Amino acid sequence: DTFDHDWFCARKGKPLASVYYPLPNEKQTLLVQPMTDGPDGPDDPIESSLVSMLNNAHRRVWLTAGYFGPNEPLLTALQLSARRGVDVRMLVAGKSDHPILVNIGRSYYTALLRHGVKIFEYETGINHAKVALVDDEWLMVGSANLDVRSMRLNFELNALVRDPATAAKLERVLSADFAASRQIDEAKFAQRSRVQRWKESLVRPLAPLI
Repeated sequence: DTFDHDWFCARKGKPLASVYYPLPNEKQTLLVQPMTDGPDGPDDPIESSLVSMLNNAHRRVWLTAGYFGPNEPLLTALQLSARRGVDVRMLVAGKSDHPILVNIGRSYYTALLRHGVKIFEYETGINHAKVALVDDEWLMVGSANLDVRSMRLNFELNALVRDPATAAKLERVLSADFAASRQIDEAKFAQRSRVQRWKESLVRPLAPLI
């Protein structure tokens, strides 16, 4: 349905070729829930799903995002999940195709670190992965970043998947990414320069716009 809608908007017609509608493989047993989101709908299914996953996680929530600038519901859910002992980890960009967004993201670090959220900056390249891994069977992948634009303004498509085997594969990928990244130390971050603090304060009000 989403594919048909997007194709129609772009090409003003329905794709009729059978290649666009492959028959499902009966051997596949993945439970997948696609979620479309955008400013034309009354609900915010991706944000609501992320908050619910954080609130209901038992052991861990590992998240990655290319752009990070959470709104209040998501920020609060991250804090509360970590405070009740869940292993909440975030892999965010240490460098970006939009450098200003790195400092916007860093302006939220203190509010997360003091509640026990672990933050890792990926600096080997530009990280644009958007995934969430919850416990040992749930994961979410898609186009939405952890920022206000993705949650409220952009047209996005995510897929919520329940499958332990796929979750195990994602765990291995994320573990390697965390190991290759720089973990933010709360004490050292608190000692960052006044210039850096000024940069974060200056761009923070732009978070809902960028």
